[in-house]
Amino acid sequence: MLMGACRKYVSWLDGRESGQIGSLRYFESIVVEIQHQPFPPGYRDYLAIKVKQFARMREQQLRMREPCQAGAPQSQSVICPR
Repeated sequence: MLMGACRKYVSWLDGRESGQIGSLRYFESIVVEIQHQPFPPGYRDYLAIKVKQFARMREQQLRMREPCQAGAPQSQSVICPR
């Protein structure tokens, strides 16, 4: 699951706007891949950290795309073009 989540976040961060993971079928090929080449020790922990990092990056990316709203508070993190 972590490997699939990482791959999905990377695709979004790279600008490939594919849909969300809609079913467990998304993970089928990943499971087969991992069965053929298991993770080294500690890799699962690394993936968990990367998923959190990618989630934060994606959140920032989406915030930057939000339309600027008239009268938005000055503290808003979105930088609006003038």
